[in-house]
Order: sequence, then structure tokens, then C-alpha cells
Amino acid sequence: MAYRIGSGSWLGFAEEATFGTSIITTSDNPDYYDYLKPGTLDIKEIIERVEVDSLQSGVGRYVADYLDGEKRVEGTFTQNPKFGGDGFAMFMAHLLGNAWTTTSGSDDNESHVLTIGATQASAVLAKGITMVVNRDGDRGSAADSARRFSGMRPVAVEFTFGRNELVTAEWTFLGAKADYLKYSSLPTPSLSAEPYMMLPSPKSGATAFLQVASTAYTARSGSVRIAIPYADLRSLEDQEMGSAPRWDGRIEVTGSFEVEFPGTGATLDTFTNAWNAGSTSQLDFTLVGADGSVYERTLAISIPRARMVENPEAYPDSAGVMTQTVEWAAMRDSSNANEGTITLNNTDAAAYTVAS
Repeated sequence: MAYRIGSGSWLGFAEEATFGTSIITTSDNPDYYDYLKPGTLDIKEIIERVEVDSLQSGVGRYVADYLDGEKRVEGTFTQNPKFGGDGFAMFMAHLLGNAWTTTSGSDDNESHVLTIGATQASAVLAKGITMVVNRDGDRGSAADSARRFSGMRPVAVEFTFGRNELVTAEWTFLGAKADYLKYSSLPTPSLSAEPYMMLPSPKSGATAFLQVASTAYTARSGSVRIAIPYADLRSLEDQEMGSAPRWDGRIEVTGSFEVEFPGTGATLDTFTNAWNAGSTSQLDFTLVGADGSVYERTLAISIPRARMVENPEAYPDSAGVMTQTVEWAAMRDSSNANEGTITLNNTDAAAYTVAS
């Protein structure tokens, strides 16, 4: 007997034209693929079991006393995003509930922009994402079943940036249903040729990764988390989620960054003073990828109003370079009705393949 191995296992994604209606079938392949990486997928079906409170059970449990209640899918998927063609842009649009706005530049340089916290668009909310997990590996067969999740909605993402590391985006999902897909012939994954997002930048003289109030800082690490509470909408008679989830609370955009402690008296307490005063500053995180022939790949996250939420005061704890960790949260005001923007530059005419 041949044992299954993980090598060769992949994920497939596609946008659903109608929320909860699987778009990936034995005849319709995923729009985007990603090979599984160790420890990156933890998505499962949840069934709420209803137990009959009866004395019939005596000293044991009866099978008939357990009934199936509501069903849903939930969990996380950690992605190493690329600058295009891997489903990242689709996940972002569905998390924020809005379509990317694309501006065509010269020499095939396309700029795609999403506003964080903007009023959501019904055309995007009405759709979902189908995800397929091929677990066959190199020793599987087409007769084996892939796991399929439909009506998937990202409800949070956390970006992590570190030195000599690929960028990670941990997505938290809420989904409508799970089933199995039995292929007669397994599709061959078609992976994006775009480079991975990573630090340091492969481009010489790239824009500083971190700028606070237009001043560049020497960053050692950073994170950005975007979370939107979505309500699992269903009627009493619905065992599965009957319609697409809707925004159900306040968006939270938070994060942190670690910087080398500024070395002059004039800047030593910059962040501590900002926390003390309760003031806000613009944060800009800019990730620059390898150059194309005539364009530049970038991912930029801009937060116009960020407030320091913890006192970042730091003291020497070694003979080495001092560092300071700053935790922040995005704010709104009369001049900034939203939390910020995400800009993705590449050569794609559209940020992702939109289902019609």
C-alpha cells in the first residue's frame, strides 16, 4: 500500500458569482493556486451538536440523543503573498467588502488601490470564495477526494514583516459549508510568476519600509492587523449560512513596529511624547519588489492617523543597540473618514479575476 505524503499538496481559490455556490468543480478549475506549506492551514467544518437532556441515557450516552445543529466553516490560512496572481488581492477585496480601483500608468505599470474602512459595496458582499485543498500529494490519485469549502469570507488578516523573511499574511476565515470534490483528473497547479513579497527589498535604494510623519526610521520588524466583525446571518430554519455575512461592528486596524532607538536627544523620546500627548501621526509601510523591465512592484499600506496605544518608553538592557517597540491603532477624524489605503503596483490590468 502506498502511503499519502504531503509533497505536492496544493490549495486552489476562485471567486463565487453567488455567495455559497461552489465555483470550483471537476470541470471548473481554480483561478489561483498555492502549494501548501507546513503549518499554514487550519480550516475545518464546525457542527453544533444539540444534546437531548434525558434521563434515558442512564450511566452512558445514547447516539439518538445527539442531533446536528448549525454548520459553519472557520479557521486560518497563512499565506506568503506575491505581487500578483496568487489570490491575495481577492482576499483583500472580500475582507474589506470593496473592489480595487485600478489606475493605468505608463509602461504597463498598474496601480490598484483599496480603501480601508470605506462603505462596503453590495456587488462584492454578494459574492464569496471557494477554496479547494488537494491532499493527495505525490502519491495520491484522481480518485481521492479533495476538501472543498464554499462561501468563504476573510474576516481578518495580520501582516508580519521581518528581516530576511518572506512577508506573511495570516487570514482568518468564516465560511458557509464544507464538502468533498472527487476529481476524475487532477488539475495541474498554475502558479503565479510574480516574486514573493519579502524583506530586505531586492531593489537597490528602495523606499524606506517605515516612515512616521514622513520621517524614515530603521525598522527591525513590523505588523499590521485588519479585523472586521462579520455577522453569521441565518434564519432559524437554516442549518447552513443562508446568506453572505455582513459587517457587524467596528473595524480594528492595529499593529506594531520595532525600530532602532533614535540616537539624538532631539528624537530620543519622539514616540513616548506622542503617546503622552495622545497625538496621531501618519504611518507608511512600503514594500518594494524586484523591478520589472520598465516598472516597479510595490505594496504600500498608508495610515493617515495612527495613535500610539502603549507607552513605548525603552531603557538599555544590553551593551548592544537599543530598540523600541511601538504599538499603534488607526483613528478617524473629520479630515480622514477611513482608516487608510492599501496600494498594490504590478502589471495586471485588474487586481484579480472577478466572477461575473
